[in-house]
Amino acid sequence: MNFFRHNWYKIGLFIGIITAITLPFYWSDINIVQRLLLLNFIAMTVHQFEEFGYPGGVPYLMNVEQCHSEYPDRYPQNANAVMIGNVATTYIFYLLPVFFPNQIWFGLGGVIIGLLQITAHGKLSMMLKSIYAPGNLAVFLGHIPIGIYFIYYGVTHNLISGLDWILAIGVFLFVGVVIVGLLGYKILADKNSPYPFTKEEMSRPWVINRMSKIKGQK
Repeated sequence: MNFFRHNWYKIGLFIGIITAITLPFYWSDINIVQRLLLLNFIAMTVHQFEEFGYPGGVPYLMNVEQCHSEYPDRYPQNANAVMIGNVATTYIFYLLPVFFPNQIWFGLGGVIIGLLQITAHGKLSMMLKSIYAPGNLAVFLGHIPIGIYFIYYGVTHNLISGLDWILAIGVFLFVGVVIVGLLGYKILADKNSPYPFTKEEMSRPWVINRMSKIKGQK
């Protein structure tokens, strides 16, 4: 379990790559909604690898720069909380909807989450004083264009009802409030957590060097 706790984003990227490689072979056998949802799932696996793998640095940015934690390797975010939150969100709200394309609200929820990543990553960009922040590549080249087309297609083909919008926003709020806010920053947050981030996860060179440069200019 400890191996998965520190490698879930690498495993996720591998699954995303395999999905991308095999997708052309069954592209014609699935509908447009399913195609878009699979592309969004692939984008999320890249997104998470960007944040925690390469260039990585999100644990440092969250715990050190944003929260100014006294226990930066494990509080408020720790490896266990991040793994549970991200894995649950990705495979429940990004992959599972592929198998239920007629429940458009289910996939739309993940689309909204992806589109609104622009706010969180905008904050990271401001923190780093850079156009790029870990995760931005997947957000701007993946989630946003996929999400815009998904909504355009759904609206123009009368696939999205008012109830679908309400349920999709409910999914977004559940992930943001319950999984990220309550679970990640409250229930699983522990100053004595036995699940710290590794030294490698806390010291990704690009982010560390960028923040050191910014602080040196003050």
